[in-house]
Amino acid sequence: FTSVFDGNVSMIKMKKENQKLQNEVDDLNDENKNIKHELDESTDCVVRMLKMKEENEELKQGIKDLFLSFD
Repeated sequence: FTSVFDGNVSMIKMKKENQKLQNEVDDLNDENKNIKHELDESTDCVVRMLKMKEENEELKQGIKDLFLSFD
């Protein structure tokens, strides 16, 4: 009887430990999702900035061309 009881206690402890580990994994997954979202937003921002820089260069060149056409 004692060995069966000890076995059940061990199983209960293992289930609690497994649940604790699963909760930690879930928390890490949530954290990873948040980090990925932030990285995606940062990447989008960088892409927009690069496009704006390119448009700015095109506008500068357009202005130079316009002034040169007056000469």
